[in-house]
Amino acid sequence: MSFEMIYNGIVLPIEVQEVGGRGPYTQQAIRKAVPGRNGAYYIKKRIPERPLPVKYLIKSQSEEDLRIKVDELSAILNVEGEVPITFTDEVDKTYFGVLDGDQNWDEIKKLGRGVLPIVRFDPYKYGSEKLITVTSGTPFDVLGNVEINPIIKVTFSASSPDIKITHQESGKYVRVKYSFSNLDILEIDLTRRKYKINGNLNMMAYDFNSIPFKLKPGVNHLIIESLGVSKTEITYRPGWS
Repeated sequence: MSFEMIYNGIVLPIEVQEVGGRGPYTQQAIRKAVPGRNGAYYIKKRIPERPLPVKYLIKSQSEEDLRIKVDELSAILNVEGEVPITFTDEVDKTYFGVLDGDQNWDEIKKLGRGVLPIVRFDPYKYGSEKLITVTSGTPFDVLGNVEINPIIKVTFSASSPDIKITHQESGKYVRVKYSFSNLDILEIDLTRRKYKINGNLNMMAYDFNSIPFKLKPGVNHLIIESLGVSKTEITYRPGWS
């Protein structure tokens, strides 16, 4: 059974036959061998990049039509960097990958076939973006099965000299020191480590003693320490290994 592939928002002119790299969780064990001792010491785990090879066919009405479809495919694939990738047999998940290598292309008259050598530097797949309004100390649920960096948006209703947001489960926190006023908006992007106040980047306000956190799958709590906070929103994309 074949299905479709959407690459960077465009349906590819191919019939997908098989997709690799979507199997169970994979990790590497980082270890250290010590001279004179048997075995090795475990240090930590590492999640490696994952291949996403896509075996496909191109069917055409003529050899000329095949050439046209190959050119169309090449134009779509010719992009810089990682792009979002989805498959119609798994429409609620998005992968991010980049072409890396030869396609092992082969053709017989009106039929072409190959393998898209895609690699995922980010080993996770993601669901659609979620928006949650949170209250200090009130539990909220995070979907997926891996820890995720959120974007936190705070709206102020009164003056405040700073704000500290602590992730209760991990004890880690971020703090921003700034003379906030009514209607000021603070955005904390914990993926890119960017801090904006009223839409303007302001890294000088960041307290570098902070220990940035991730949201864990399941129940989370945020403790928000600041004067005059009227609304706090969390934006994240759930991830799966």
